[in-house]
Amino acid sequence: MVPLLLDASLASEFSVGAVTDVDEAFALVEAELTAVFGFCPATREDVRSYLELPATTRSDQLVVRDRSGRLVQWCYALRDSGATMFFARVRTHPDLPGRVGDLLAGAGYDALLGWARDEAVGEGEVVVQSMMAQGDRAAERRLQAAGFSHERTLWEMVAPVAAVPDGLREHEGVIVTAAADPARVHRLLDDAFAGEWGYEPMGYADWMAFHEALPGHAPDLWVLAEVDGVAASAMILSRRNAEQGGLHVLELATSPAYRRRGLASVLLRHAHHVAAGEGSTTLTLMVDGNNPHDAPALYRRAGFEVRTASDVCTRTIVA
Repeated sequence: MVPLLLDASLASEFSVGAVTDVDEAFALVEAELTAVFGFCPATREDVRSYLELPATTRSDQLVVRDRSGRLVQWCYALRDSGATMFFARVRTHPDLPGRVGDLLAGAGYDALLGWARDEAVGEGEVVVQSMMAQGDRAAERRLQAAGFSHERTLWEMVAPVAAVPDGLREHEGVIVTAAADPARVHRLLDDAFAGEWGYEPMGYADWMAFHEALPGHAPDLWVLAEVDGVAASAMILSRRNAEQGGLHVLELATSPAYRRRGLASVLLRHAHHVAAGEGSTTLTLMVDGNNPHDAPALYRRAGFEVRTASDVCTRTIVA
């Protein structure tokens, strides 16, 4: 762990420690996102997944508290086993004065980037990725000050659940299997995502450890679509937002040889059916706004609309 060094003007007002409480961390995230979006799309399970990482994931976490003991900043960085990139984020309570928030965030990023350099020693140039709610001017300013630049925008899309959704057809000869063999799902997704922006291949063991630690992990919601006995498309659903009445489409992809055949529509139709059966009112997903396969158009035909946007920012460091 690289220490977070507070500015001398703040040392008497704030203290640095470890994060241990999910509800406390969620309260900070909720305040941060509500200040930007007017509501909080994140869940307690999302926050829990960052505090209860798989044993194979390397991480550094710390928090800053004010004199009353209230958590006002959460800093975390991680690197999944087998990954080349790091992820680092500093989340700061929106009611902190601008200069104070800037100084605390700067110290937080210095600590996280220092940890990443130590972890990657000898590797040369490595990429550190971060994220911010689009429209959060304070977070944007702080990321720029820490040397990050905007690379991509992710859209959170939401659809009302329909038992028989318009725009999504069944296809003869396509067999949909739920609770699918995770090894087959891994092989298909690894093939489908190869070369895509942001995708880092993982061996099966690391990939499973990563997914089992994700919020709302549900093996019964891993789905394959087969054509003539060949796995052609895969979908992983998650109950990460079940308390909000949602079912989340975590991953959805089609093997290159089977694209443009409507298989993703078949799986989205299945997602609507599952959600309706569980009493969910919404389906959610995240998609790259620059997706090269026109996925946003497919999702709009399936009833999804953009609800929030998040900007992905990166910085290259030398270790």
